Amino acid sequence: MPLTHFISLPHVKSVFRETFIKPFFTIKRDIISPPKTKNYLLLGTAFDYLLRFFIKHINSNAITFKWISELALNEIKENHAYRYQFIKNLIENAKLKYNKFIRSGRISKSLLKSIIQISKIDDYYRTGGCIYNRIDTVNKNDVQDLKNLYNIINKEYFLSKKRCILNPTFRKGSKLLYGADADLIIDNSLIEIKTTKHFKFERKEFNQLLGYYFLSKNIYKIIKKVTLENSRILLLITAPNS
Repeated sequence: MPLTHFISLPHVKSVFRETFIKPFFTIKRDIISPPKTKNYLLLGTAFDYLLRFFIKHINSNAITFKWISELALNEIKENHAYRYQFIKNLIENAKLKYNKFIRSGRISKSLLKSIIQISKIDDYYRTGGCIYNRIDTVNKNDVQDLKNLYNIINKEYFLSKKRCILNPTFRKGSKLLYGADADLIIDNSLIEIKTTKHFKFERKEFNQLLGYYFLSKNIYKIIKKVTLENSRILLLITAPNS
């Protein structure tokens, strides 16, 4: 089951609640880049991709792993063979545009469309559900939303001094939790990206950060703090792991 489902199990929630005190604070901040559609989850996944592409462009030393959409190909071949080649071609096309962007740093509508397409494949892999009927169809407002989010990225947040790991995975933990992966590690900080129109740091978000931290603890021993970044309001919150 996905990490978000695991931490929602009653007995897991109970243990987390009894063991870890959630910090309390209130932050009010105006949204800078409001969503243009109601495809909130899809745009969240798409921006995760786009941000990682940007971070790789500005940090040539960044370590990357296979995209979740690539990991999904084996399952698609087994369960949806008639769509396998079509989806494989979409991913390969996105790879070509990704490599071009890494070299040039120039964003294009074509790249943004490809990112949204492969994000639909991610959703299938993570939820174990159905594949979108029209993976290739992209809402132009989602493309504009993605471009707007890209235009307000704060480069200083994501420059690394020593190390940068994109989409860090958790070995067996990732396999057990349907491809569970953190967003990124920069130097000694584990960073979770949120692309929501309202900043929330409720028990659910806190438990998710704890989940990623414990999954990473024995693999990435460099982690000394966890960071939550909201991309629509440009808010960055960091807490030491103690």
